[in-house]
Amino acid sequence: MTHASPSSDTAAADPPTAALGPPSCVVLLPSIDPNLVDHLLDALKSAVPPSTTTVARSNVHIHVFRPVPRLASALSPSTSLTTSAEGAERDAARAYVLEVDVPAAQHDRIVVYPHGISSPKTSVPAPFGTGLAMVSTMRNLWTARQTARIAGATVDVRDVRVTLGQVYVAGAFTATVASVTYKLAAGMHAAKAVSEFVNEYILARVGEGVRAAAVVSRVSAEPVEDGVLDVFHRGGVL
Repeated sequence: MTHASPSSDTAAADPPTAALGPPSCVVLLPSIDPNLVDHLLDALKSAVPPSTTTVARSNVHIHVFRPVPRLASALSPSTSLTTSAEGAERDAARAYVLEVDVPAAQHDRIVVYPHGISSPKTSVPAPFGTGLAMVSTMRNLWTARQTARIAGATVDVRDVRVTLGQVYVAGAFTATVASVTYKLAAGMHAAKAVSEFVNEYILARVGEGVRAAAVVSRVSAEPVEDGVLDVFHRGGVL
């Protein structure tokens, strides 16, 4: 896992691309403390006047698929000279169907890594409510591997939107995740603000052991879901 410390620039502030969207950062906290989300929400709410704080429920469902052998061969053709590393990368191909139901961000998305999770991906957004059809289609082409759910809450704090949730894989509470997104115009100032917020309001408010083992995405203008999948991969969740 990537070790994190609030005293360092944990969330590397890469210059975001305005055309992609506002900068965001995702943090995976290896904690199954049932009170952690409420603890972090209380800290966030104390940062702004109560009258300006609105907490809304959020849910994300993630369906994970692996290619069937025939499709895996088509995605990354093997030969007699294929090395074990190349074969492992081919076998690591993944497809994800995400059903995202958070304030101001209701949509579905399918993300495919045809040559392994370290390779370029294809990400296709879709209208909210089409995820079920996506899952049904994927089941005919790929093998269902896991289902994960992020159940939590979203709160706006000054110029950022924070989503906190408990991660359930196959029904078991496995971790806690937080995402921080800047709501205004993108730029170096916005990326720096996101990084500072993550350090001050997320990492600095958890125990030393959890903080040291946290997995943090880089600050990026790509969709928040990409950051979620990134930290899940590196944290061994999915």
